[in-house]
Amino acid sequence: MIGHSNINNNEDSAGIEPANPLENAIAKLRSQQVELYLSAKGTVQFLVKVVIFLAIASVLVNLYYFYLPNFPLRNLLKNLFDLDSETNIPSVYAAGAILFCSILMAIIAQAQKLAGNSNFRSWLGFSLVFAYLSMDEFMSLHENVVVPMRKAFHTGGLLYFPWVILGSIFLVIFLIVFGKFIASLPAKTRRLFFIAGIIYVVGALGFEMLGGLYASHYGETNIIYVLMTTIEEVLEMLGIIAFIYALLTYMSAHMKGVDVGIHIIDSKKQHLSS
Repeated sequence: MIGHSNINNNEDSAGIEPANPLENAIAKLRSQQVELYLSAKGTVQFLVKVVIFLAIASVLVNLYYFYLPNFPLRNLLKNLFDLDSETNIPSVYAAGAILFCSILMAIIAQAQKLAGNSNFRSWLGFSLVFAYLSMDEFMSLHENVVVPMRKAFHTGGLLYFPWVILGSIFLVIFLIVFGKFIASLPAKTRRLFFIAGIIYVVGALGFEMLGGLYASHYGETNIIYVLMTTIEEVLEMLGIIAFIYALLTYMSAHMKGVDVGIHIIDSKKQHLSS
C-alpha cells in the first residue's frame, strides 16, 4: 500500500509558471491533487499484520480477564479488544474491511457500466450484499435471532447458535443468485473468489458451529471457548483479505487501475458563474 501526494508548496513552483493560461490552469489543478496508490500485495501484507495484532491483543486481554482478576483496566481492555464482542476496535476493523470490499465492487460496477458491460448489475448487487455484511459485522445483527430461535426450535449442540441455519440459507440463495456471474469471471479471479469464500465460510459457519457445540456443554466463559472464537474471527478476517486481494488484482489486470477524483465545489461561486 503506497500513498503519494502531489500537493506542492508555492515556493517550489516559483519561477516555473507555465507560458500560457491553459498550462497554468492545468498545473494549478495538478498541484492540488492527492494520489493514493494501492498494490494488491502491499495491501494484503498490511492487513494481515493488523489481523495478527488484533488476534494477539484479544487473546492477551482475555487471559488477563480470566486469570488476573486484579489486573488494572481488565474489563476495559476486554471490551476494547475482544474479537468476539461488538462495537469495539476489532469489529470496527472487520466492518471497515468488508465495507472496503463493497466500495471496490461499486467502483468496478461503475467502470463496467461506463464500458457498456451488462455485468455491472451483478457487481453492484455484490457491493450491496457486502454493505449489509459490513453493517452486520459491526452491530452483530444476526445475534438478535439466537435466543428467539433457540427457544422456538430448542436447538443445541452444533446449532447452539441457530443463526447458522439462516446463514446457510443465505449462502445457498447467494450462490444461486451470483453463481452464474462468478463462473463468468476470469479464471484467476474466480479461483481467488472461491478461496476467499471457503476461508470465510469455514470461519463464519464451520467454527461457529463447533464453538456452539463446545459452548452448549462447557459454557462461553472460559479460555478454550475464547480461543475457538478467535480462530473463527481470524478466519473470517483472512477470508475478507483474500477477497480484497482478488478485487485489487482484478482491477489491476482488467481495468488497468482506477482513478477516483474528488472535487470540492464552492456553491456560491458556482451560483455566480451560472
